[in-house]
Amino acid sequence: MSLKLIAVFLLFALLSVYIAFLNPQDVHLRLTQSLSLQVPAIVLILGSVAAGIAIAAAANGIFLIRELPKRARSALQAGRRERLRTRLGKTLEQAENALAAGRGPKAAPLFQKILDLEPGHLPSLCRLGVLMRKEGKFREALELHGKASRLSPGNIRILSELAEDYAASGQNDREVDVLNSVLELDRNSLETLGKLRDAWLKIPDWDRAYGAQRAILRLTKPPELEKEQDRFAEIIHANAMRHYKNGAVEMAKIEFKRAIRENGRSLPAYISLGDIYSRENLWKEAAKTWKTAYHNTQSPVCLQRLQKFHETSPAGFKDLVKLYEEAVRSSKNASKTRLAIMLASLLMEKGENDKAARTLETLPGDAPLAGHILLATARQARDGNGYLPDVSRSIVNKTRQAVFQFACGDCRAPAKEWAAHCPSCGAWNRVTWGPV
Repeated sequence: MSLKLIAVFLLFALLSVYIAFLNPQDVHLRLTQSLSLQVPAIVLILGSVAAGIAIAAAANGIFLIRELPKRARSALQAGRRERLRTRLGKTLEQAENALAAGRGPKAAPLFQKILDLEPGHLPSLCRLGVLMRKEGKFREALELHGKASRLSPGNIRILSELAEDYAASGQNDREVDVLNSVLELDRNSLETLGKLRDAWLKIPDWDRAYGAQRAILRLTKPPELEKEQDRFAEIIHANAMRHYKNGAVEMAKIEFKRAIRENGRSLPAYISLGDIYSRENLWKEAAKTWKTAYHNTQSPVCLQRLQKFHETSPAGFKDLVKLYEEAVRSSKNASKTRLAIMLASLLMEKGENDKAARTLETLPGDAPLAGHILLATARQARDGNGYLPDVSRSIVNKTRQAVFQFACGDCRAPAKEWAAHCPSCGAWNRVTWGPV
């Protein structure tokens, strides 16, 4: 018995003694007109309390009996829910293990089994939708992810998967709508902004793609910032080339200049703009563009382009040689060696064999074979013996041609000429002057 109950009983006993002491007389209790009882006051009080307790106990017992079926049903339902939860947990674990092991065909029916038991199971809706999309069943994927998004409207992961479904099925307008919904939940999501940019490019809507990329640049920090700046220049360059192929040359120029403003290191924008000027016989503008490109990018491709202009006049040739010499002095290691070979090849074409020999004599011992071949040829011509056997002349000509070979920095595939995208792997701005 608890202390609280003992205290109540003691208080009630003291109260009974107190009432009995103050009321020693009997109480005349009439039950009917002819039947009456005389009982002590304390007995009447205690009897009334006892009757109240008995009535309350009886009422409580009746209530418990009435609630017993409900409690039994609740217990059964709780047991079923617990068994279902355990079963779902085991099936979900099996499905997740199959998915982690790369066994999608085994995981899909397990996720479907979970959905048969609990149609609103969000993880299964999401994962099964992804599997359907990978199998090319876009309608089923859209239904699953659409249902999941209705059950959980603020779930970014589910909305992102739904956007992927629309993208995979070619419904780019719907993809944009879903991605904008995701951005309303998280304005600073770089992943979502990147998907939105790509969606605008597929539509295409260039201005909105520019806007999405600018938003990415505002949120990106080094070292990823440089990569995103290059991506922005690539997008603008693609739009410029679209204008150029459609005959809108002036619009193409504007876009190339925009690319240069957004990213002063964008070699493709400089080269393409200079090429347009050269096709229009605006050689001074072309040379100015390529020279600026070299100062900002230090790419030998710019020097090669400048030869088209500067070789046409003695003064221009001197400027080109000076630019090469500055490039050699400011470069180091392999770049210095390659630039020296390029300069020597240029000098030999103009008959300045002595200067070419002096340039090549500074090469290190481990310089490429082309450098040593050109050095031997320049010395032979400088010393007055201009005769070369046919085989030697063929080797020299091939060596000089190899000086200006190009290759992709990613896939290492050779290229006949410079290009903004690698002809083999499509890499952006990775084609450069290759090893000789």
